[in-house]
Amino acid sequence: LNSSRIFTRTESYSFAVASPGPHWLRLYFYSFSYRNFTEAAATFSVVAVSGSSQYTLLHNFNPASSSAKLIPSPSYLGNYTGFFFKEYTLNISSSPFLLTFIPSGGPDAYAFINAIEFISAPPELIPDDPYMLGSNSLAPIGPSSMAIETMYRINVGGPLVTPTNDTSGLYRTWLPNESYLDSNLGVSEINSTLDSILYTQSGSDAQIAPPIVYSTALQIENPQET
Repeated sequence: LNSSRIFTRTESYSFAVASPGPHWLRLYFYSFSYRNFTEAAATFSVVAVSGSSQYTLLHNFNPASSSAKLIPSPSYLGNYTGFFFKEYTLNISSSPFLLTFIPSGGPDAYAFINAIEFISAPPELIPDDPYMLGSNSLAPIGPSSMAIETMYRINVGGPLVTPTNDTSGLYRTWLPNESYLDSNLGVSEINSTLDSILYTQSGSDAQIAPPIVYSTALQIENPQET
């Protein structure tokens, strides 16, 4: 995160895609001032294009603004603080995949990026046939046609899981649930051994989540409690 690429005009990255299907796109931003480039002027949009599908991932976005950090980044980078991380799941239908950075008006506006990850995601990660909760509609949502942003990734009842503890090559972070749980009264943790987690052929596997995530849970001791 000690270096970045700055764009004073619209520019794109092009990625060759060997296998169409779901991919994770991860964007890392670490705001700092450099020469005449101030943090306040770094307002921009980010657009992803795959075949005929176009997704505006960020619009008039400034990583240094307080509103941008209302939701903590669902990632962990050791001792780094102040960085901003965005993760999206995209269904890539064709090659190449284009990622475009667009400065948002003004003579001093610019876009920047510190790091990009673009990797294949498990095909079973998000089924294409879920239904809207509480909806009477018989039509499935069809997530494969959408761009989905990761907001939180929580290891319920367990510790922080860093990218080094994730399934090899996937580099995800699961945050512990303490800061998100309203109250731990009447709640107990359940812990199993890692070798007790057995993946079934037609179910989840270690690409969906490693054993350290499945081996912990929370149990409400009083069934009348919420």
